[in-house]
Amino acid sequence: MAQPAEKINIDTIIPFFNLPSDKGGYIKTWDFKQRKHLVIYFFGGADCTECKNTLSKFAEHYADYRRLNTEVLAIGKDSLDRLTNLANDLHLPYPVLSDATGEVANRYTYIDATTGIPYPSIFVADRYGSLEEEWVVSQEHELPSQEQLLSLLQLFELRCPE
Repeated sequence: MAQPAEKINIDTIIPFFNLPSDKGGYIKTWDFKQRKHLVIYFFGGADCTECKNTLSKFAEHYADYRRLNTEVLAIGKDSLDRLTNLANDLHLPYPVLSDATGEVANRYTYIDATTGIPYPSIFVADRYGSLEEEWVVSQEHELPSQEQLLSLLQLFELRCPE
């Protein structure tokens, strides 16, 4: 399958969202504005084995993301209860957000018409909310490695140190 066209453009401000978090309360994109870069990962849900692997890799490198003034946000279409159980089972240190209606995913990425699940996608925004890079792929293994993501974020820090 060919990679779908972009829904949001590089160098534009990422769409706003306000979603419930497994950590309690709601998380908004603007909570991080002018403070942290964002890595936003849309995944296939609590039953997706490959997604669990990606979620765990983010967890393994979370301290590196934090050192680079970055917050990781994972967004799934499952209920908050299911995602909280997933986050607890995998010991995820970063917020996992519930987009049960799929409204946020639909603004960022594409939804598979047969499954109703978003394509595996990662969006990287700088601390000003500007989309710097995105990957919308048909298979989880096509997403960038943690090393690629961290290298990109190192460039952000060189370009715009705090």
